[in-house]
Amino acid sequence: MRLFSRGITDPLEPFVKQGPKMSIRVRLTISFTALFGAIVIALAVAAYVLLSSDAYRRLDAALQVATGATEMSAEHELNEHSTKSAGEKDLQSVLDEAGTAALSDTQILVREGDRIVAYRPAVHFGSDLRTVPPQILRTGIVNGFRIVSDSFRAPKFNAVYRVYSARPTAPVLARVEQIHCSLFCRSARTRSCRTGRISACKKVFAAATGTCENGRQGHILRSQHPSEGQR
Repeated sequence: MRLFSRGITDPLEPFVKQGPKMSIRVRLTISFTALFGAIVIALAVAAYVLLSSDAYRRLDAALQVATGATEMSAEHELNEHSTKSAGEKDLQSVLDEAGTAALSDTQILVREGDRIVAYRPAVHFGSDLRTVPPQILRTGIVNGFRIVSDSFRAPKFNAVYRVYSARPTAPVLARVEQIHCSLFCRSARTRSCRTGRISACKKVFAAATGTCENGRQGHILRSQHPSEGQR
């Protein structure tokens, strides 16, 4: 009753520690800082998604070109010969001679049902498409390879062929990891995230190209682990 007689409407008010009130300028500064941070994070996430999608689109586009070119060559060779075996033999010769730099990491496989018609290996590859069962071999990612396939008909021999083109996904994954490091691991407050992501980037990129220590990642690693001469 004494509390209310002194003009205190809340009986808990004397026991609650009242902090200093923030001015309007401080409140506006905090609000705009939070808004700016949210915008930066949203832009970083959007850039990551777009750049990652673009990396896979480029890979798919290259595989579609390889598949389409193989189909055109196969149709031409099969229509030129009177027997199917002769046309398929010439198709294999065409694939053997297609040793361009653009196709150095691309495997090309041509099947008629379960039968292997022609095959072109990549310069560096870990999995042979010929060893993958036809029911598993499909468009998508199989055994670390991005695969694009398409079928065409040879009316002259009443046969249906399917062309598969495949490239390893390790270089694309390394590129995506580098994008992640660049966008999300720059702040000093996320040092543990940065070192962990760069270490993961090194492992992925090394699997694809044999090295990952270049550019900004290599500079950061050298600064964190100085050589004996620098010590």
